[in-house]
Amino acid sequence: MRPFLAGFIIFLITTLGFGPTKSGSKQDEADLSKVTFNFRPNILWLSVEDISPTLAAYGDSTIQTPNIDRLAREGVVFDKAFTTAGVCAPNRSSIISGMYASHMGTLNMRTYGIKPPKEMKPFSIYMQQAGYYCTNNTKEDYNFSPPKGTWDERSHTATWQNRPAGNPFFSIFNFDITHESRIWRLGGDQLLVDPDKVPVPDYYPQHDPVIRHDIARNYSNIQLMDYKLGKFLDDLEQAGQLDSTIIVFWSDHGGPLPRQKREVYFSGIHVPMIIRFPHKLMAGKHVKDPVSLMDLGPTMMALAGAEKPDHMDGKVFIGPNRDAPRKYAYAERNRMDSQYDMVRTVTDGRYQFVKNYYPEKPNKQAIRYRTQMALMRELNKLHRKGKLNETQGIWFNQHKPLVELYDTKKDPDEVHNLAGDTEYQNIQNRLQQALENREQQKMDLNVIPEKGLFDLQSRIDIPIYNFLQNNPEYYRRVHRIADKSLHPAQNIEILTEALQDTIPASRYWALRGIGRLGKDGAKYHLQLLNHLDDSSDLVRISAAWALCKTGDSPRGLAALRRALRSEDPYTVLLAANIAKDLGTEAKSLEHALEYVNNHNKNRYATEAAQMALEKMGNYSVSQDWMLRKQD
Repeated sequence: MRPFLAGFIIFLITTLGFGPTKSGSKQDEADLSKVTFNFRPNILWLSVEDISPTLAAYGDSTIQTPNIDRLAREGVVFDKAFTTAGVCAPNRSSIISGMYASHMGTLNMRTYGIKPPKEMKPFSIYMQQAGYYCTNNTKEDYNFSPPKGTWDERSHTATWQNRPAGNPFFSIFNFDITHESRIWRLGGDQLLVDPDKVPVPDYYPQHDPVIRHDIARNYSNIQLMDYKLGKFLDDLEQAGQLDSTIIVFWSDHGGPLPRQKREVYFSGIHVPMIIRFPHKLMAGKHVKDPVSLMDLGPTMMALAGAEKPDHMDGKVFIGPNRDAPRKYAYAERNRMDSQYDMVRTVTDGRYQFVKNYYPEKPNKQAIRYRTQMALMRELNKLHRKGKLNETQGIWFNQHKPLVELYDTKKDPDEVHNLAGDTEYQNIQNRLQQALENREQQKMDLNVIPEKGLFDLQSRIDIPIYNFLQNNPEYYRRVHRIADKSLHPAQNIEILTEALQDTIPASRYWALRGIGRLGKDGAKYHLQLLNHLDDSSDLVRISAAWALCKTGDSPRGLAALRRALRSEDPYTVLLAANIAKDLGTEAKSLEHALEYVNNHNKNRYATEAAQMALEKMGNYSVSQDWMLRKQD
């Protein structure tokens, strides 16, 4: 950005800016059941990428955002809005469908080819059937291909202004200037905020100039977004449509910085959401109950006069027929780019409970994409040099707790794990039970590892969602063994019995549990060896990992070497992840991993191989890639 333009923007926002609207007493809370109209309102979505509630409307006055401040003054601020995932594609999958991504099997980041449920339609189709002209400018990224007719217009020029005369509209405009990639792509542009004055989370060093610069870049990008957003409000006003239009401002997940994006902590899933109703209905009010972005689709349908179908998981939160307010919001994480994990979480808006299905993995995933960010490289450097304090180093720990509990009011950066603290035991039990209830009531298809999902899909002629609806015992068996594998010593009889289960995913989790016993699992050596000849690649790879962890690395690594030569990309991706997790113990796999890096055509498989090589001390691949990106 040129200095003159940056200065002009600063002048505008300083001249036009207004302070935030803050909530206080019960009188400030909006009663959304009273929202009704005697006309069919237009609906405009202003969706932004990668921002947390770091706005004046939420109490952060680091920057001035006059247009968002205006929406907050004239609209309703949702204090506890949450996404269902800390990254775009799974969360957008949830928003467009009104279903949990894990309920559909679309939770892995850019998982190509999982068929959505037969009955699932993008909610925009229901809006069209209700008479709305629907446009998208222009982000989709749903983890599935939307059916023909999802939008009346979908392009970089799509706009409500092209609608037929008399039609109400539902129109989306997406702002990508706040995306993670803009931290480095705009890294040399003039900052609109002083790096010395930005707040720094507790999980970062406080006085590092590289870190402060990228935080300031993030705030600057938000300020630029606000400037761009103003045009869309002006267009509505000039067209005389402002007071016949519901405006919804939201972010697709939390902030773009490390330990924010891709995480299920509040830093990754707590987002701003503001709704301005026609004629400033309920102006300045707040909603304190948890709301999920998955609820947006069903709610827009209700405002348009369309009924929510039974398969939708989202709730209607506006209007006289709204659903009961949420007590809890849920979020999830599985594969992020090239790295596998499985994390589930629930929050009541203050307390957050987190369950880690792979506690033996670190929280910080080896995501190559974000190494383009100077802040990420600085954190990696400081960690290698031992210059992070205990709090800052938590994210870099090689293992994570089985469960976590945080009081986000007292500990907004979530660095003090309260799980196991007797003072908070009742809260932990309540949230843990809520999570277990949700996993039973809404089948979590992604408890089946990604390779297992594709294998299952190849054997059936209907989407996996529909198969499991017809065969719920299949899901219950897998979920049960996944849970039992987290406490292998107490459940060893169940796990060894599950080695004979006809469901490959059950055998996978049983082997994972035995591997978690470490050297104590050596007594099951023969069973582990037998599963190297299993009919499923998924199971063979899990057996290989378990052999390595229980003391037979030679045969485990030999099996992984064979898997890395597979023609199946998800077999290679899983095997490369296992190699990375094993680290220097898997150093004999270097040649096989270099083969994957040089010859495999799957982007994530090659990235996983590179991250495994880096973990083993071979930094050349990652460094060469960084140099190419910088060129």
